Amino acid sequence: MNIDKDELEYTEQGTGEPLLLVHGSASDYRTWHFQQDAFSKHFRTITYSRRYHWPNQPISDGVGYSMLLHVNDLKKVSHSIDAKPAHLVGHSYGAFLCLLLTLQEPHLLRSLVLTEPPAITLFVSNNPNPLELMNLLITRPRTAAAIFKFGVSGVAPASRAFKRGDMESGIRTFGEAVFGQVGYDRLSDDRKPEETHITELRQRIGR
Repeated sequence: MNIDKDELEYTEQGTGEPLLLVHGSASDYRTWHFQQDAFSKHFRTITYSRRYHWPNQPISDGVGYSMLLHVNDLKKVSHSIDAKPAHLVGHSYGAFLCLLLTLQEPHLLRSLVLTEPPAITLFVSNNPNPLELMNLLITRPRTAAAIFKFGVSGVAPASRAFKRGDMESGIRTFGEAVFGQVGYDRLSDDRKPEETHITELRQRIGR
């Protein structure tokens, strides 16, 4: 489909009420292959690869990876293929996009399912300062501990790896922080980040 002069790859199966599946970071519409097969027996099930994700044109160096741009894309996708109102299902970064779209355009959906939305920015800024963390520690200690752990064990070391050009280490470090070491090792090859997703990850967590 054509969104703002850019082509976004999408697939759809089945008939009935539209069910729109939105993938997370370092993945693409193939993430939903098995779910699409199952749900298409009951719904018109649609998956699409978000901007800069395979097989779409990859992100270029120096281009910002804007959450608002992806929310706007999601809105235009639902209009472009007449998938409104839809049952909206999002995973990880895609789940946060779905949440933001719901707040902006609630009439575009019938229901909302969110899996692991990285809603950290609902509590602190993208690069939280010590005062923010201290206030969060006082008001929501468990949330503060989780954010601190993710930053120390995931974002910070992955960012350092990307900066020194160690892409493999950066991807594994970030993946293990999200899924755990055992969980990441159990991911099938098509769920692990490919070269087409590495630049996007670098844009989001550091270069």
